[in-house]
Amino acid sequence: MKILFIYSTKEALPFPARPIRYWNDIQMGISYISSYLKSCGFATRLIVLPHANYSRVIDADIALDPPDIVCFTSVASEFYFVNKIARYIRKKIPDCYMVIGGAHASLQPDEVLKGAFDCVCVGEGELPVRELAALLQLGQRPAHIPHPRNAANSTRGDTMQKLMPKRVEKHCVVQNLWFKNNDAVIKNETRDFMKDLDAFPLPDREMWRPWVADNSRHVILLGRGCPFNCTYCSNHKLREISKGQYVRLRAPQNILVELQHLCDAFPNISEVYFEVETITANEKWALELCRLLTAFNAKRGRRLLFGTNVRAPRNKSLRGLFDTFVRAGFGYINMGIESGSENVRRQVLQRHESNEDIIRTCDEAHQAGLRVNAYNLIGLPGETPDDFKETIKINRRCLPDANFLSVFFPYPGTGLYNTCFERGIELDSSDDVMERYVPVLNLPEFSNRQVTHYFRWFDWYVYRGRRPILGLLYAALYRTIRAHARLYKIYRLMSVHPFLYSLKQRMLRTH
Repeated sequence: MKILFIYSTKEALPFPARPIRYWNDIQMGISYISSYLKSCGFATRLIVLPHANYSRVIDADIALDPPDIVCFTSVASEFYFVNKIARYIRKKIPDCYMVIGGAHASLQPDEVLKGAFDCVCVGEGELPVRELAALLQLGQRPAHIPHPRNAANSTRGDTMQKLMPKRVEKHCVVQNLWFKNNDAVIKNETRDFMKDLDAFPLPDREMWRPWVADNSRHVILLGRGCPFNCTYCSNHKLREISKGQYVRLRAPQNILVELQHLCDAFPNISEVYFEVETITANEKWALELCRLLTAFNAKRGRRLLFGTNVRAPRNKSLRGLFDTFVRAGFGYINMGIESGSENVRRQVLQRHESNEDIIRTCDEAHQAGLRVNAYNLIGLPGETPDDFKETIKINRRCLPDANFLSVFFPYPGTGLYNTCFERGIELDSSDDVMERYVPVLNLPEFSNRQVTHYFRWFDWYVYRGRRPILGLLYAALYRTIRAHARLYKIYRLMSVHPFLYSLKQRMLRTH
């Protein structure tokens, strides 16, 4: 049974470069499902598809080895393109079985099944995809699929014989999977969230090796789930898909095993980003992880640089934890400010930290010697230009080392998507949407023209008088280019063409 995973990205580097720049841009869900399938005896592989010339990549791959199963993942903004890929593959290989999963598929399974796919995975995919592959291996093309007895409690080393039931039981199905059945849809229930993440094999990185350009920067997933209810995020809806504990963290010792594996597999590794919604959700666990990382780095000739995500806590100092971070090798944190208006942050975003909390956390990180990368939003429903001026004000007070501003785009399944729907705001779902860089909501209280202006000149307003003027002008130029697909394509060529790349680097030295 040959299983092909497909990952598509608008951010692919132009040919002839490998499409993914750094390892912290790979898709970890695919990696975990692939490694689990391999541990169960299945053969998996991956192709990464840019939006340009995708047919050439697909044709070259399936000509060598046509797959039996094709697995897709998609966020909302990629689904239009992913469905186009699936239709293309269906024409090339009519009998292949096509499965799609990921956040968008889990939150909008009815809509997704209107596409070219045979099956949708709702929720976590390791166990259901394994069970699906096991039955397809036996030649069964399922609508209802027998559910292997006790399979939900097993995560390692199952043989095909152990996977298959001795007899078909009535009403037993593969949980988490929805199937097309002629004009009907069979909706199977979901199993509980996997409690023990350490039971799974380490993520499959070998499948990504031919597609990643730079082997120096990597990512390790620390856990799954988020304890917060931010309205621009889908975590609060994903939490409702299954029963059981949603927020789960891996054991620090298991994380160190993966870190050592990375160092062995990639000798020139220099940086690791620890992906988690917020590392401060469990401070005792974070301190234990830092203790192991400190000992790990002490044994290396060249220390690794670490980074992670931090959320400003309410009425609490993190200075002691930040000092521990620095001793362990952390050099930076990512922190969401999102809006400088406390009213917008609380009433619109459901984030309840105060401006004082954000400023204190940012100051303490800088005092400890950490760089701070801030994330902000513009063009939120209900936001006004005066509200966004508060965002400029708090960023000018905190002076983050790097600033990432996104134009708000409502994704299906989020609270703010429902807000937009209730307000009658229509969204463009085509493949050409430059979400996060172009305003599309036409808000009466914050016009697209105003949003565009502040988006382009954000760094100028925040860092004026604190950074070189040429660098601030470059930031405005970049955001202008980033909002136009054709201009951005030309800009991306500067990443692979030697002369253009050197010119770009000379410009960046002033930033």
